[in-house]
Amino acid sequence: DDREKACQSYNQTIKEYPNTPEAGYAEGCLKDIKGAKATEKTKKTEKTEKIGKQQGTETIGKALGDELNTLEKAKALFKAKDYPGARVIFQDFIKAFPKSKHNHYARLKIAETYYYEENYSKALPEYKKVVSDYPDSKYVDYAMYSAGWCYFRLKWYADAQKMFETLIKNYSQSNYVEPAKKVIPKIAELIEEERLSDLLNHAKEDCEKGNFVAAKTSIEQIIEEYPDSQSAKEAEPLLTQINQKLAEASDNEAKKAYADAQKRLDEGRIEEAVKGFGEIISKYPESEFCDLSKDAVKQAEQAEKAEQAEKAEQAE
Repeated sequence: DDREKACQSYNQTIKEYPNTPEAGYAEGCLKDIKGAKATEKTKKTEKTEKIGKQQGTETIGKALGDELNTLEKAKALFKAKDYPGARVIFQDFIKAFPKSKHNHYARLKIAETYYYEENYSKALPEYKKVVSDYPDSKYVDYAMYSAGWCYFRLKWYADAQKMFETLIKNYSQSNYVEPAKKVIPKIAELIEEERLSDLLNHAKEDCEKGNFVAAKTSIEQIIEEYPDSQSAKEAEPLLTQINQKLAEASDNEAKKAYADAQKRLDEGRIEEAVKGFGEIISKYPESEFCDLSKDAVKQAEQAEKAEQAEKAEQAE
């Protein structure tokens, strides 16, 4: 009959695909069919009990047949890579058989249909439902591993790292622990590169706003701490531009300060002029106005001495 054919199909699945979700599902189905057969063979001595038992067995067998047939249809579509079609049947299965012990498998396969369509944002919550709604499912570790990869594909690296670390901590004997351990260092690198990229973008924004000092601080941090990173390579030419801008700004400030100090000197406000020239020498040592200010200070000192000498002569 149909169940015999189903048994043959399940046994073949177990033989050809051991240690897979499909094999686990097939084992469960075989147990259900064997249980149904045992129920049908039960006999009672009294006629009324026999009739009642036969009716009950037929009801159970029909329900079980509907349940297994539905799953088989969904599995066939999934195997044929008709992921939308398979997903609809898996979803209908959970609605039609809310208490089925195969619901954790159906939920997992719903997640898989989205994953193979590369729709990771929709696959992710389905995998997480397997973990949260079916904590005793034998697929929990696989669901966590797959959820970690969904986070990774979505470039949510911190969440991916956390998911893989939780898998390693809570399911240390899982077959997915070693693959998770191998990918974590790569995720750590991507998280760091992401942070550096953000830092570089902030530096660029500061440059656009004219905040060159703040931009230079960020750029130098990237180059000094992570000289081999991609962000550091992008930062080097930007640092050259920033230094040029700062030099130009410094020259303009020194030029203005020099003009102000020279004006005070021309007006005879020698003490104020000397103070202004001194500030230029201190703040802009690399500027051409530094040397000019030194010469101006000497001139101011000479002018002050000449003025004092003239006052002394007049007093005599």
